[in-house]
Amino acid sequence: MLWRDRSMARSTVIGLTGAAGMRLLLLDEDGNLALATPTDTGLSVQAKARVLNGRAWTAPTLSGTTLYLRDLKEIIALDLGAHSGV
Repeated sequence: MLWRDRSMARSTVIGLTGAAGMRLLLLDEDGNLALATPTDTGLSVQAKARVLNGRAWTAPTLSGTTLYLRDLKEIIALDLGAHSGV
């Protein structure tokens, strides 16, 4: 193990690869979504926002440029198409 990061609550994660390299989308159980890059020394978080209000235990799903997220009461779709660096 190189490092461990506990800055977010229990999280689900999907990996993204592209021109910007390897990135991770993390959704924690409190509804916070983060975009991060894993490095040899730790997790570098580029952005973080609260996107859901309830418990979010379901992993994010990415289909094309649409990110689907869900908590216990709602499902939301975020269009990431305008953010081609993701």
